[in-house]
Parts: sequence; structure tokens; C-alpha cells
Amino acid sequence: MPDKQSAVPHRINVFTLIMITAAFVASVRNRPMMAETGLNMIFCALIAALLFLISTALVSAELATGWSQQGGVYVWVKEDF
Repeated sequence: MPDKQSAVPHRINVFTLIMITAAFVASVRNRPMMAETGLNMIFCALIAALLFLISTALVSAELATGWSQQGGVYVWVKEDF
């Protein structure tokens, strides 16, 4: 008999999403380059992250006003295809 808790879908909260994004940006592979440039790299990384997140938020807001059903990205892609 299947466990009832395994049927509950897991959702990503905001903190988890932020940590996943930070893990992509601040991976071990980028450490030598960050060490060479010093504090300038932190500034550049923050600017790049802000520009990426602002553009992503604007696109998500635009798509959310077009399709008001719940489901987010899954509904948008389903409607597109």
C-alpha cells in the first residue's frame, strides 16, 4: 500500500529557490576567478544577479496576467505548445 505522505507534491519555497540560484552562481569552479578579481567580482555578481532576477520577475508578471490559472510555468508552457 503506498504511503499517503509520498503522494503530497513537494513545493520549492523562496529560500530554497534563492539558495539554488546562489549555488549556480557561486560554484567551486568560479572560485579562482573570484580570487583574482577580489571585491570587484562581488559587485559584478550582484549586478548580474539583480539584472537577471528583475528581468525574470517582469516576464513572470507579464505571463501571470495573461493566464490567471494556477500552475505557473506549467500552464504557460502547456498553452504555448
